[in-house]
Amino acid sequence: DMNRTLSCTIYHTMNYTNNKLVRGKSGANANPKLVEIEPDLAVSWEAANPDSTEFVFNLKPGVMTHDKAPTNGREFTSADVVATMELFKSEGPQKDVYAPVTSIEAVDDHTVRVKLSQPLADFPTNISSWSFMFVKELVDNEDLRQEIAVGTGPYIQEEWAKNERSTFQRNPNYHEEGLPFIDTIYAQTQNDANVVRAGFITDDFFEF
Repeated sequence: DMNRTLSCTIYHTMNYTNNKLVRGKSGANANPKLVEIEPDLAVSWEAANPDSTEFVFNLKPGVMTHDKAPTNGREFTSADVVATMELFKSEGPQKDVYAPVTSIEAVDDHTVRVKLSQPLADFPTNISSWSFMFVKELVDNEDLRQEIAVGTGPYIQEEWAKNERSTFQRNPNYHEEGLPFIDTIYAQTQNDANVVRAGFITDDFFEF
């Protein structure tokens, strides 16, 4: 649950299974000297007034959630964004990022309006690092949020054995055409430093 702790382990899972509204540019086309953002679930965004106390995010239509419970392949909408942002604002490690937010409104199914208590031109950049969007069903069920990862991301979590491993399969309905490239990801968890060291020395971690 990303709303309990900003952990690199959880980040990897969320990066496979969920998306953000906007994300930082990465890869060969990213300028290493700049922090630049690009569309993810939001195809566009803009400051709705001159002093940057109000932002409008326009969601990409037709983005489908994973075809498994509890969403069963429904469309991701602004209701999911509002629920997620309200959660981040009310509690958890991102509360400071959302502290200036005074209201979050679903204008329609694909438009979200966020109002701030102060001018903050960097608000879209501030939410591009850790603010993965949950589905409303998991926002409303904290216990279930600790057990499963369901979202709109490029991979569907097929298996999770706590403190052991996760298996992710390619999402056939992913909204970015042609992605992802890899069919299956196996993520292993190993807390014993000696086992980790031996695994790298013997190359056991990379045998399939």
